[in-house]
Amino acid sequence: MAGKARKRKYKKLRWDRVIKTAVVIAGAVFAIDAGIRNVKGEPDKNINADEFSTSVSTPDNTPEPSSEENGITFVENDGKDTKSELLFETLLPENQIYEGRLTLVNEYYEENSGVSKKLVDLADVKNNCYNLIAETMMLDSDAAEALNELMRDYNNATDLSDFVVYGTTKKYTGEDSCYSEFFNESKLGYTVDLALNGYGEVIAYDGKDAEGWVVENCWKYGFIVRYPQGKNDITGHSYCPWHLRYVGKANAGVMHKNNICLEEYVESISAYKAENPLEYTYDSVDYMIYSIDSEGESTRFYAPNSTYSVSGNGKNGFIITVPKD
Repeated sequence: MAGKARKRKYKKLRWDRVIKTAVVIAGAVFAIDAGIRNVKGEPDKNINADEFSTSVSTPDNTPEPSSEENGITFVENDGKDTKSELLFETLLPENQIYEGRLTLVNEYYEENSGVSKKLVDLADVKNNCYNLIAETMMLDSDAAEALNELMRDYNNATDLSDFVVYGTTKKYTGEDSCYSEFFNESKLGYTVDLALNGYGEVIAYDGKDAEGWVVENCWKYGFIVRYPQGKNDITGHSYCPWHLRYVGKANAGVMHKNNICLEEYVESISAYKAENPLEYTYDSVDYMIYSIDSEGESTRFYAPNSTYSVSGNGKNGFIITVPKD
């Protein structure tokens, strides 16, 4: 009996059963591991990175970009602009180089019919703190709102309401005119020519006396003196206090702080790109300002998912102004 028992103990193994058992165990381990990965949210390392699209649908709580902004699709932030979680891809047409509040128009850069798309008649929107020389005077709506604020605060500061808007997109330049010159940039709809009511007649504004308050403070409202003192060799024109240009508060603030004219500003901003924007704070609002070089017929631009403005520079690209949240 003992011999038989010893013989059973060393009975030959059934390798087919061992292999089947190992397969079952391996399958169970794989299934458990996959389940753990799903719970933890670990990515499948077999996904080809080249096939992974960064395009995502617009979330329900994110406003669709307006048609004016030419929004195409939302994309994930690529890390260049760390100030926004989402950017949406926009195409800027080449002719937009000549549109906007910062478009440069001078003897070297001609006006190319980039008229503001938001013109309003000052007669319909003005307050009682200034007058108009004509019944119809067209101006960009943002500039018109800023002009009302400027003239209201001028009135509060001086108790005067003696300014007359003498020209916007058009101006009388005849022999008896206060001003014999009309600037081509005025056709864009962002400029205001000022004169004064004086002793029963309209007279030229020289930027002096109590009325000098406007020259000193217009930048706070988004205006600049387009042809400032000491910049004749750059602007090609002598000091002209009566000719104001609306460029927006952030841009006007930077120009005022650095004592530079529009030509100098457009040139200096060209060095700032989306990854290293110029940052400026005014009235408790932080702004990012940067440029984009034109790529020809259509320029791709990843716009922040927030309020922003685009202006052509009149030369070779675009200037983006973004108030940060």
